[in-house]
Amino acid sequence: MLTAKISVHRAFSFSMIQQCGRKIELRLNKEQERKCFRSCAAARRAYNWKLAEQNKAYKLAKAYTPDGQNPKCKLGTPISWHKEWVEYKHMEGNEWLMELSKCCGQEALRDLGTAWQKFFKGTGKHPQFHKFGELDSFRLTGSVYIGRDFVQLPSLGRVKLKEKNYIAIPDGADKVPISMATVSRQGSHWYVSFAYKTNIIPLYENVEITDDEYDVVGVDLGVKDLAITSYGEVIANPKSYKKHLQRLKRWQRKISRRKKGSKNRKKAIRKVADLHRRITNIRINSAHQCTTSLTRKLAPKMLVIESLKPKNMSRNRKLAGAVLDANFNRIATQLEYKCKWLGIRLVKAPQFYASSQYCSECGCYRKEDLKLTDREWTCPHCGCHHDRDVNAARNLRFYGLWLLGYANQQTAASYAVAACPVDECPREGSGSEPRPKDLRLQFFETQEQCRSLKQEITSSIRHCA
Repeated sequence: MLTAKISVHRAFSFSMIQQCGRKIELRLNKEQERKCFRSCAAARRAYNWKLAEQNKAYKLAKAYTPDGQNPKCKLGTPISWHKEWVEYKHMEGNEWLMELSKCCGQEALRDLGTAWQKFFKGTGKHPQFHKFGELDSFRLTGSVYIGRDFVQLPSLGRVKLKEKNYIAIPDGADKVPISMATVSRQGSHWYVSFAYKTNIIPLYENVEITDDEYDVVGVDLGVKDLAITSYGEVIANPKSYKKHLQRLKRWQRKISRRKKGSKNRKKAIRKVADLHRRITNIRINSAHQCTTSLTRKLAPKMLVIESLKPKNMSRNRKLAGAVLDANFNRIATQLEYKCKWLGIRLVKAPQFYASSQYCSECGCYRKEDLKLTDREWTCPHCGCHHDRDVNAARNLRFYGLWLLGYANQQTAASYAVAACPVDECPREGSGSEPRPKDLRLQFFETQEQCRSLKQEITSSIRHCA
């Protein structure tokens, strides 16, 4: 059997510094929780206070700008805004702001400056006011330290972490400094998010990718099942939103029927927020389990996936909820960095690759009228019965083999990849012109490129004849 080999660096022989991020749940006492609520209120107050003043200046400058152009009025800088914020805190009735860290208002004003810059450049919308309960978060800088089971924050002191040993602490040290930390709230739970740099020293080895079934693995992502491999392994989709939909509807009805400002209404709002938090956590956990199973447990040398466009797929009102619940973008992102860590070559098939329509057994037939409701179909040329998802995963694997050089070599019959043999069963409606078996392995971004290749292949076949 002919084999194609490609040398891949699984890792690097030198230490690689990588930026990593963590989000850990906090265990706050009553005093720390009170300060967190007040810190969120201070950040929201600083942002909305300055935005209200700048909106007046912007409208005044726009009124005197000819032809309705976007005026780049001088709104000041975050440094000058912070000086005004310090004076604002000393005013009567704002004494409670002095008990909190100065970073709350300072970082909020910095975010406002960034929002105005994006607006004037045309890359962002007009800054909007922050509402209570939507963006309950604040950033802290300066004396921020992380330990094995705690995090030390300004004005909050030492706060316990729900989970321990998230980052490696050097021997003999109790804590390590962090440049910045963000404290956010989801329902009744508080989290701390931070970024840090770590050294990754993986082993160096050259891997030869062969045509083995477990060396090159095709993965088809779907809504019914989260992932299906080329040899039939299925990773189930938890469908977290669908399972919690009825509970969400029930508690949202309770919110609408309860009096505004009452304690029962606040309880119902917290319940809905906790449900959304649970749905998000299930999505993140299922994505991690799926990507870990594909990279570590299967341990392939090449992984081939399809290029999905969730934004375009979500335009279908019947599939929008299921597509967004599958979380394809997160899975693709996690596969990229996990494959990079393990030295696995990740390949994305082009968008126009019809992996579900071609027969993976003979490669001679394309079912162009395949609908989303057709989960199984039979090839009329070879009589092979296909599962839609497994067939797509096998075709994705063939695309990886094509990249390795199998498109022009006769391999095992199960691969069904041939060079120039003419298809004995031409496609219906294409006339008497035969087409090669390996046409399914050619992928292009535009239809013009595809037509030109078909003409070249047809002329080469006639020349050989």
